[in-house]
Amino acid sequence: MEGIDERQRTTAKIMQRTLLLILPLVFVSFVLGSWAEYQQNIYLYSLFTLCNGIVGGVVFFFHCTANATVRQAVVSFKNKLCPGKNTEGED
Repeated sequence: MEGIDERQRTTAKIMQRTLLLILPLVFVSFVLGSWAEYQQNIYLYSLFTLCNGIVGGVVFFFHCTANATVRQAVVSFKNKLCPGKNTEGED
C-alpha cells in the first residue's frame, strides 16, 4: 500500500491481533452476563464482573500500546526489568 509507512503498518498489525484477542473475551463476557441474568446466580454475576474487568484492562493496555511512543516506553521499561533480553527487533 502506498502512502503507509512502517510505523502505521506495525500499529495496524497490533490492532488486528488485539481484536483477535478481545473478540472472544467480549463474547464470553456477553454469555456470562446473559446466563447470570437468566439464572439470577450471585456466582455468575461475580464471574461476569471479573470478566468485564479483564476485558477493560486488556482493551486499555492494547489501545495504549498501539501508539508508537507508548510502545517504545513499554519496551524500555521491559528492558529495565529484564536487562539481559533485547526486544528491539520484535513486532
